[in-house]
Amino acid sequence: MINTLLLFSLLQLTAALWAQQPAETSPLQQFDQFSTGLQSFSASFAQTVFDANGRQEEFSEGVFYLQQPDLMHWKYQHPYPQLIVADGSTLWSWDIDLEQITRRDQNQAEQQSPLTLLTEPERLRQHFQLQALGGDDDGLAWLELVPLPADTSAAAADAAPMAEFSRILVALDDGLLARMVLEDSLGQRTEVQFSDARRNIELDPELFEFVPPDGVDVLEG
Repeated sequence: MINTLLLFSLLQLTAALWAQQPAETSPLQQFDQFSTGLQSFSASFAQTVFDANGRQEEFSEGVFYLQQPDLMHWKYQHPYPQLIVADGSTLWSWDIDLEQITRRDQNQAEQQSPLTLLTEPERLRQHFQLQALGGDDDGLAWLELVPLPADTSAAAADAAPMAEFSRILVALDDGLLARMVLEDSLGQRTEVQFSDARRNIELDPELFEFVPPDGVDVLEG
C-alpha cells in the first residue's frame, strides 16, 4: 500500500487541482491557478498499484476530506481498513487490522516529500518540468511533471527526495481532476481515479481530530 507520507502529499495536490479555473484554459494555465479559491474538498478514490512489469499488486478504495490549509482525513475502506488524519500538527496513520498507530510531525513529513512542492507555485517550477501532453480518446487533458536533476534544481537539498519519482501525470476533465499516475524510479506505477467530488462544502471538524483508542500501540514515525 502506498505510504502515508506519499498519500498526504498526493491528497494536497489532488484537492488543489480541483480548484482550477474553467475548462477553456489549457492544462498548464489551470495548473498555475490550481489553488484559487479552495476551502474544502471531498471525493472517493480508487487506487491501483502495478509492479515494474505491469502486473497489478494492490487495489484499494476509500474516501478523503480536506480542509485548507492543512487538515486532511484519508480513509481506506477496502480491502484493508486504514485511517490517515492530519490535524495541523500531527500526521496519524491507524492500521485498524494490525491495531497499530504511527504518529509523525506533520511539518517534518511535508518537508521530506517532493509532492508537497506542488502546493507551492513559487517553488514548483524550481523542481519540476511541466508539459501539456494533450487530450486522449476519453476527452481527458494530460499534464506531465518530471523532476529536474538535482544539479539544475534551485534548491538541491529539496531535490534529493524527488529521485524516487520518474514522473507524475495528471488528467483533467473539463477543468476537474480525473486521474493521477505516479511512476517511481524502480518502475512501479500508482494510478488513482477520483469520483463524487465536492468542493467548498461544510465539513465536520471532527473529521480532522484523532484520539488514539485505548489499547492500541502508538509508534513514532
